Amino acid sequence: MRISQLIATAMANKGIKTATELSKLSGVKYGTVTRALNNENVGVVHVVDLLDYMGYELKAVIRG
Repeated sequence: MRISQLIATAMANKGIKTATELSKLSGVKYGTVTRALNNENVGVVHVVDLLDYMGYELKAVIRG
């Protein structure tokens, strides 16, 4: 699953309809939110901030 899909799903589950709304609520700049939703390169810290605001936790799992 792409990060953009994950963020869009989290937005839908939280009832957030637009990138502008998510930006205002989360404190992440609008341009960063739109880049994330367009699957463009954004820093992991921004993705974590967005998901954290919406009640999600991003984890890295090492399998071996």
